[in-house]
Amino acid sequence: MVSLRYLVEGMVAADHDVAVAMVEPNREVRTLYETCGAQVFDAPEIPLFRHTTAGWARLGDPQACAYQARGIAKQLAGMATIHRMIHKFRPDLIHLNSVTLALVASGLRGSDVPVVWHVRESPVQGYFGMRRRFLRERLLHEADEIIFLSESDREAWVQGRRGQVVHNVVPVHSQPDAAAIRRERERFGLTPEDRAVAYVGGLSEIKGIFPLIAAVRELRPRFPTLRIVAPGMELTETTSLKARIARTLLPALGLARDYERAHREIMKPDLAGIFCRSSFVHDILPVIAACEFLVFPSTRPHFARPVVEAASVGRAAIGSNLSGVRDLIESGHTGALVPPADPHALATAMERFLTDPTVTASMGAVARMVASQRFDAAAQVQRIGDIYEVVKRQRRTTA
Repeated sequence: MVSLRYLVEGMVAADHDVAVAMVEPNREVRTLYETCGAQVFDAPEIPLFRHTTAGWARLGDPQACAYQARGIAKQLAGMATIHRMIHKFRPDLIHLNSVTLALVASGLRGSDVPVVWHVRESPVQGYFGMRRRFLRERLLHEADEIIFLSESDREAWVQGRRGQVVHNVVPVHSQPDAAAIRRERERFGLTPEDRAVAYVGGLSEIKGIFPLIAAVRELRPRFPTLRIVAPGMELTETTSLKARIARTLLPALGLARDYERAHREIMKPDLAGIFCRSSFVHDILPVIAACEFLVFPSTRPHFARPVVEAASVGRAAIGSNLSGVRDLIESGHTGALVPPADPHALATAMERFLTDPTVTASMGAVARMVASQRFDAAAQVQRIGDIYEVVKRQRRTTA
């Protein structure tokens, strides 16, 4: 979502007309893209193939399986929408921004419009490998070009057989100033004495909210002023009758959703005031810069954009030792890697960072230097633009 923002900005700046179809309509995200100069429209009928860290569908989870079935059932209606869009906008190229758009990629087979597929997720196990094989075949055969966020993702998805690596991007040369940082500390209610740690993952289990909660409980007696700054964690509950019934019945049946369980935990008295939350944040960089370091305790492999954002503002990061995360953190130099789903190891690393802020700050400085070389938005957007041009030229040649 945020990475696409920088790509849209770059394409608009290069005098391209950009139209963004939002499969999951959201007013704040719409505003984000419109501010960049894109034309934005809602397209909730476009089907998603939920299967990865972008929307994990467990075989044993009735809710997830029902959602998956509904998505597949929308295939015909969704593709009709896609073809109406193509007829209306006459695009030179279609950019698919997630591997969850696999059903769309299949529907575009044989289209006159070239397709670049931007894979932002790592593959996960499950469904006896059938889902992974299905997606690998789609990636290998149904896009003109694939862009991966890391070499490890490229290897995991297609064994390096095709595709290019373009790292996730941040505007490393646009730094939040002292006034912006001060405003964020005030917005989150931080005092000068508070030890602020950034966590950008909401109430998602795969982002590591449960190990983080356990680690915070372990640390609080030694660090009473510890605060977890959590943008985007503010829970906005649907008020429909169906949603209210689900919130009442599912927990009683032992089927409470992850975000509901996490929300109940952080609201318990022993964690009162520790998690400083907000709704969606348009500019995350000053929020992270207002903290001493960032934690990204993910429980499954995927590309850790918050780690890149932290590095861009000179903040070290603690992350899980998983594919996608370890591509971004050099343990002992730009941050620390800990075993996934290990609250004590996470608490130990956080305590080390809190106890020696000078060393933590020096790791942040190294992280910023690395980010300026690997993740500069302008350079990476230019690389994607170059890929677009090659793909369009190849299509014209073979037409």
